[in-house]
Amino acid sequence: MRCILYALIALAAFISVGAQLKPYLALGIVGGNVQFWQDTMSSAASRFITIDIMFVFLVVWWWMLTEARRLKMRGYGWYFPASLLIAFSAALPLFMLHRELALQRHGEATVSGDTGWAGTLSLVLVAAVALAYSWIALATHASLLVPLAKPLQQLDLVIFAIDATACASPPTGN
Repeated sequence: MRCILYALIALAAFISVGAQLKPYLALGIVGGNVQFWQDTMSSAASRFITIDIMFVFLVVWWWMLTEARRLKMRGYGWYFPASLLIAFSAALPLFMLHRELALQRHGEATVSGDTGWAGTLSLVLVAAVALAYSWIALATHASLLVPLAKPLQQLDLVIFAIDATACASPPTGN
């Protein structure tokens, strides 16, 4: 179940963040990146959230590197460019899914997921706020979804290729 949630979070993040890229796609990879980073300086709010995310990324990326090496996860280097060029909010849940599979492969127990009632409530609230904000942003700028139509059709194939049962099965000891 946890792997399915990670995949769904990654998909929601990909759609929500990816829809915001339309103005930058027409500028090409260099021009789009230059304009994007200039736009992050446009207001106090955009500077605040960019700086906040950069420091969160620093700490989480450090943890991702050490965890990937500890679990001998193959291909973990791709999460860095995916975080920068696509979205950290989509790359992190995919890393977590990959980590769950690596934990099972090593026979390590995964976290139980029991957060208590207060933790569960906070998770539900954070998810509701993230989805509501994304919905408002997408509804306000519905034309931004048009460039995502073809990649999303291809992504359907990837999602169906994920073996959800591998994440749900208990680890086998070696």
